[in-house]
Amino acid sequence: MTNRIFRVNPLTGLLVFVLFAALTWFIISGLWKLLSVLAPFLFLASFLLDKNVPINFFKWLGKQYKINVVGGLFITLMCGIAFPFVFAFLFARSLMNYRLGKSRKTPKQDIEGDYIDFEELEDPIELPRLNKK
Repeated sequence: MTNRIFRVNPLTGLLVFVLFAALTWFIISGLWKLLSVLAPFLFLASFLLDKNVPINFFKWLGKQYKINVVGGLFITLMCGIAFPFVFAFLFARSLMNYRLGKSRKTPKQDIEGDYIDFEELEDPIELPRLNKK
């Protein structure tokens, strides 16, 4: 059995990298175009599902200006450029809060709405003593 060293041409690696970068670019630009069309509807839906999520996001953005003005401007610029992804994130977060809040309300209604049946014991339960060693 002979040991062969697997050699890769540097041009092959460069070609794979360029193809991967082009594929990534086309996927991200396609998502950006799709989400930029849907962004106003996603933003409105995020307000309808849970109004606190967009409001808290803008409050957080305002706090960034109080902490660091240049950083706040940079974050605002990045949110302006990537607004479709920001609005999609806000929609996903408000949808998650809506669904979690919906599932959390049912046990609260069960506990607060109805009385729980219980039986009152007259004598305390006798438990055996434990021996400490």
